[in-house]
Amino acid sequence: MSSIRHFGARRVLLAVGLAIAVLPVFAQTPAPRAFTPGDWYRVKTLSNSVMSPDGRYVAVQVTNVIEAKNTRVNEIWVASTAPGAGEPQRFSAPGFDSTNPSFSADSTTLIFTSTRPGYSGNRWAVRMDRRGACRG
Repeated sequence: MSSIRHFGARRVLLAVGLAIAVLPVFAQTPAPRAFTPGDWYRVKTLSNSVMSPDGRYVAVQVTNVIEAKNTRVNEIWVASTAPGAGEPQRFSAPGFDSTNPSFSADSTTLIFTSTRPGYSGNRWAVRMDRRGACRG
């Protein structure tokens, strides 16, 4: 019985010693700051995700807030589903609002809506093998 109490006392002493050793580390850690209204401008919203029919890609609409212009801009980004394929890539032109991504039936073309000055149509297509070649 005394060996059980001795073992319990060692356990308590070990826990107290560990707490005293670790406590200064937590005391030096700054408290997390509160979420501010300005933080909302850095939040990106993802919506309208769609997978290509062959399952090789996922396209998603990314909404950014531009604080200086007090507006939102939507972009179309595509990620490969292959392991180790790298970072997602933007497929829409920067600065133009682009929404509603979809893929052609054969998965070779990304199609989305984008209104741009000087063009009457609003449906755009980008070949998956030539990201920079947008056609309206």
